[in-house]
Amino acid sequence: MSAHGFGRPIAPEIIKAAQRGQPDALKRFYSHFADAVLRLCSGMLGSAEDGRDLTQDIFIKAFACLADIKQPLAVGGWLKQLSVRLALDTLRQRNRQQQLSDDESDNISDQSWNSAIDSLTRLDDVERIMAVLSEQQRVLVWLYAVEGYSHQQLAELLQLSEQNVRQQYRRALTKLATQLKQGEL
Repeated sequence: MSAHGFGRPIAPEIIKAAQRGQPDALKRFYSHFADAVLRLCSGMLGSAEDGRDLTQDIFIKAFACLADIKQPLAVGGWLKQLSVRLALDTLRQRNRQQQLSDDESDNISDQSWNSAIDSLTRLDDVERIMAVLSEQQRVLVWLYAVEGYSHQQLAELLQLSEQNVRQQYRRALTKLATQLKQGEL
């Protein structure tokens, strides 16, 4: 992990005090990780508003489970996994609801991939940019490019083949690169 976001070190005494439920420590824990959780959730869900809602839910769940953490120094990784899992659950639930409502009524070079990712990380309005992608593509790009997951890890998380993950990722980057070249983003 890096020195920012989920990998930013937090004092073990803050974690231990938060595990005991001390309000000041819980507040410091939240302040320490809130931006990373919000960024991950907003990126995966494609909406800052949905990201804020899920961030609240994640911290409620995290506070309830915090006492069970055996290695306080690994809390950032644990919180990241919890956030990804709950964001994926939210997307799956959204897809199920969409299916119910429906029932009721590519080749790109490695250099181009890197260029698309670089452009994506430099732009301010990531939510608008990622909106051109399908939900699945947005999740793949966000988790791979921004959060550092491997294609193999994504395949396991999303219950897809690694080849399918790579193919969807390429298509997503092709779409982003095309839109960026055309100046539509």
